[in-house]
Amino acid sequence: MRLRELAANRVRLGYRRLTVMLRREGWRVNPKRIYRLYSEDGLTVRTKVRKKLANSASRNAAAKRF
Repeated sequence: MRLRELAANRVRLGYRRLTVMLRREGWRVNPKRIYRLYSEDGLTVRTKVRKKLANSASRNAAAKRF
C-alpha cells in the first residue's frame, strides 16, 4: 500500500502530512481513514532524540555545595 511506502521513506511525517501527500498523488482519502490505517499498521512518527546540555546554573550549584 502506498501509505506504508510513504511512511517508510519519510519517517518524520505523521498521518496528517501523509494524507496531504496522498491527495496530491490523486488518491481520494480522508484523515480519519488514514489515521485508522496508520494506527492499525503500528506506524508512529519517529522523533529526534535530543541531547541534554548542562547549563551554567546547574554547574554552579553543584560547585557551591551548600
